[in-house]
Amino acid sequence: MNRLLLILILTLNFQSFTKADDIRDFQIEGISLGDSLTEYFTKKEIISLKNSYEDKGYIYNSKKFYSITFRNHPDLDIYENIQFILKDDDKNFKIYGIVGVIEYLENINQCYKDLDIIEADLDKIFINANKNPRSRSAASADKTGNSTIESIAYFINNDVVVASCADWTESTYIADALRVSINSHSYNLFLRNEAYK
Repeated sequence: MNRLLLILILTLNFQSFTKADDIRDFQIEGISLGDSLTEYFTKKEIISLKNSYEDKGYIYNSKKFYSITFRNHPDLDIYENIQFILKDDDKNFKIYGIVGVIEYLENINQCYKDLDIIEADLDKIFINANKNPRSRSAASADKTGNSTIESIAYFINNDVVVASCADWTESTYIADALRVSINSHSYNLFLRNEAYK
């Protein structure tokens, strides 16, 4: 998709949620935290995707939450991939985290320019949020310390919206990407206190 068109779509999508005070007012691909994933995908699709992973989507040391990613799904209008964080044994498939992903295979500098636009839009949407300023740090998944993630975060009533650009070294075999994520308070607590223990 043409990157300029993509940014226009992202900008218009964000502007429709001007001055959001509740994280559920903010959506990725029309999907909000707290929704049931079965409103958008069938149980068969969800379970089949989870079972297609060798680790069944349990990407953390603790198995309280798991992750599934729909890649290039025909229902995705803005993002190339969309990842969902779901709770183990939750038969309702309530969404605790959403990540929209756009890969930048040739030009990470374009990702940073797009992040500038997204940050300006998020500043307008989350005017009452506590904002962590934009910063760049080494990506922990790359032991060489040469990969970086530049991100900004907005905290809204204990939930968080994060936008970031990841610049991976070739040796990691991970694609550079823009990510926009929404994480619930309970998922954030899990990440801080349980996920990696």
